[in-house]
Amino acid sequence: MTLHTETPIDEKERRGMGRKIRHALAVVVAYFRRPGRFSLCHYSRESAFERLKNAKGLHVLDLGSSTFKVADHVIAVDLSCKKGVDVVADVCRLPFGNNTCDGIWMGGLLEHVPDPSGLILECHRVLKRVGWVYCETPFLYGEHNAPGDYHRWTRQGLKRLFQDWEIEWVTDVTGVFSALACQLRVCLSLLTSFGSDLLYRIMHEAVWSYVVWPIKHLDACFRWHPQAKAHAAGYGIMARKT
Repeated sequence: MTLHTETPIDEKERRGMGRKIRHALAVVVAYFRRPGRFSLCHYSRESAFERLKNAKGLHVLDLGSSTFKVADHVIAVDLSCKKGVDVVADVCRLPFGNNTCDGIWMGGLLEHVPDPSGLILECHRVLKRVGWVYCETPFLYGEHNAPGDYHRWTRQGLKRLFQDWEIEWVTDVTGVFSALACQLRVCLSLLTSFGSDLLYRIMHEAVWSYVVWPIKHLDACFRWHPQAKAHAAGYGIMARKT
């Protein structure tokens, strides 16, 4: 009888294949887990991006950038060292001098900061006179820790938060049907996970994401309804330092 023994080469190939499989799974999971990938329909933010485009050559910060830098010419600031991050810092204690920045972009950051008023004061400190800040924040949207999730604001709440600024505009950036799609996705995942957190995550990310995503496109038809803005998934504000 001949006994088969695994050679070091076989073991190395097996481990190499295992690493490739785990990497492939990680790529797929990361693709599905991008926040709001299938459920949110973002309205056109041409005025905000036009402001950003015209700021080439100026000192503009992208606070809470994570791995998604909003533009190549901005300075990406995040709490942890990640790909694409230029400066690792607490956004409430920025390593920049007074009156040194021309603009600040905050996309989905404000709700993750325990002291939002302190962050707004810090933005005011580093911005030059009439420097601008653009901020997006969710309203009807579930908790998403990064690393924490502390706040939600209405349009009136955002105006109050920026009461010492010159507010150019406040508007909805994701609509009511996007909010419906997100909540329906959660509810369907709860119903079909049978109490299992793992099954919930699978259903939420890989099944119901595809089923509910067409709902969000109704936002394009009903954005101008008088009541649509009051029930939006999220709002954006553009303000200037005074």
